[in-house]
Amino acid sequence: MVTQDSATWFKPEEEVHNQIAITADHSNLVKFTSRADTSYVYVRSKIKEMVEKAPQILRQRKGNSM
Repeated sequence: MVTQDSATWFKPEEEVHNQIAITADHSNLVKFTSRADTSYVYVRSKIKEMVEKAPQILRQRKGNSM
């Protein structure tokens, strides 16, 4: 087991809602029963959302580093 702080750590500039909570122990974290598994559907949608937002976030980061 890890502490909640360790399991949910995020950078100060990251928003807390970007964390994805799954009710599973560490060894079963990515073992879904099927593509219809509720956790799989949820994680898949969150990953898709992050991929879609990535170009804009990277542009913002590049603009902030100048």
